[in-house]
Amino acid sequence: MTSSTTEVSKKLTPTNGLLQYRPRVYISRQLPQRALDLLLGRCNVSFWDSPDPAPRTELLVNVPGCDVLVCMPSDKIDREVLNAAGKTLKIVATMSGDLAHIETAECSRRNIRVIPLAAAPIVEAITQMVVALFRLAASRWIGKTSCNMNTVLQAKDIIQALKADHIFCLELSNRTVGIFGLGSVGLSVGKAFKELGMTKILYTDVEPNADDVTINAEFVSRDELLTRSDVICVCWNMKVDGKSIMSFERDSFKRMKSSAILLDATKRFSADFTDMYEALRNGEIAAAGLDVREYDIIPNRHPLDGLDNCFFLPYRECYKWDGRRKLATDLVRSILISLQELEFERKQKSSIVSKPERIDHLLLEPVAT
Repeated sequence: MTSSTTEVSKKLTPTNGLLQYRPRVYISRQLPQRALDLLLGRCNVSFWDSPDPAPRTELLVNVPGCDVLVCMPSDKIDREVLNAAGKTLKIVATMSGDLAHIETAECSRRNIRVIPLAAAPIVEAITQMVVALFRLAASRWIGKTSCNMNTVLQAKDIIQALKADHIFCLELSNRTVGIFGLGSVGLSVGKAFKELGMTKILYTDVEPNADDVTINAEFVSRDELLTRSDVICVCWNMKVDGKSIMSFERDSFKRMKSSAILLDATKRFSADFTDMYEALRNGEIAAAGLDVREYDIIPNRHPLDGLDNCFFLPYRECYKWDGRRKLATDLVRSILISLQELEFERKQKSSIVSKPERIDHLLLEPVAT
């Protein structure tokens, strides 16, 4: 089925003569309906009607004249896109907490606001994703459990659902988890594994993290983490000043336990995937769970696709999660607040002191669950 750009608009009756202009929004991929409905209450919206990324040519064709661009982490928002959008562009909002794909300095120079996802919901969503990947990969360890795996993976809170699986949690009680990068994501993942019954948590980073006491984690060297861990979770893409300081390659896999599970929580996993394929195929490690396909880091039809112990979670799968609906809705509310602020600033500069129409009925309405 061929994807295309869909334009949706709603006719709005002006209130007190103030809403004569509806900002134009372009979205580079489908958003959950709830978020789209919120935008339509205030804006005219067009979007790439597909769960896959909009081709760059499609992005360049549709951004001219937009007030707001809602992009995805796979979209590179550079000077070419900003030039195509023109002087009307006021806001670039991204469904990501990482701004590496946006030329923020150029946006600042043009007085364009950049709105990322709030950090806390992202960390929670990533943690849930890691635990989901772990449950899939851990099927190599555990056969019979007290809860149906599909029921667990479809739960709103996967961590709580897994805690009810007593057989599974008992199996984890003597396991060790190793975390690469004990930042906010690493701490959240460590807390989740601790809740599931893992008693030993190791981590490695550029330097020890004083917050490690909150999860009773032990700072160790990279090699010690590789050799001692039953589960290894990469929560940092291992780059300093843009340069990779560590990658998983043949030597890394040979140091790991043959029963070890490797999990990615970075979306930009630094690894030699040919070496990973050999390690998984030859039983040097038990399983891997990866969240990297969205960035085409692993080519389509790569041999990893054919392994039954390598699990992928592309970003598009998150469309099925209530968590992504909430993230999208929160982002839209931030956009609407910024539009209201910009409108008020414009009227102040024009010496119009009357306040713009309030949109609290949109901003404060609870998200449907």
